[in-house]
Amino acid sequence: MTAVAMYAAVCAGAAVCLTVGRDEGLRRARLLLASGDLVREGPRWAPAHWRRLVDRMRREWLCLPAGALLAVLGESVLPLLAGAVAVALTGRRLRASERRRAEADRAAAVVALCGGIVGS
Repeated sequence: MTAVAMYAAVCAGAAVCLTVGRDEGLRRARLLLASGDLVREGPRWAPAHWRRLVDRMRREWLCLPAGALLAVLGESVLPLLAGAVAVALTGRRLRASERRRAEADRAAAVVALCGGIVGS
């Protein structure tokens, strides 16, 4: 493993630790000072939380971390550049798909309206 890849892995690990452990003191205080109230137990980063996070984030941006992972594993900068280009291309493709879906929905609404008019 090269030094750059090692530093990238250490930075990523530190970012994860800071993200996951950021409210440990608050959680400990809630557990100690809870006066009969229910305190939420269980994982703080439940799968539902990840789903909301991914749903909030635009899907084309998932190409960038995938490219970064491949760049670190392959020890090359080309997958990172390809991931950055893929963000734009995937975004364009997803927006076109959404436009086609909206057009199909509008066409179905027109057919339903015409069917309702003919039926009355």
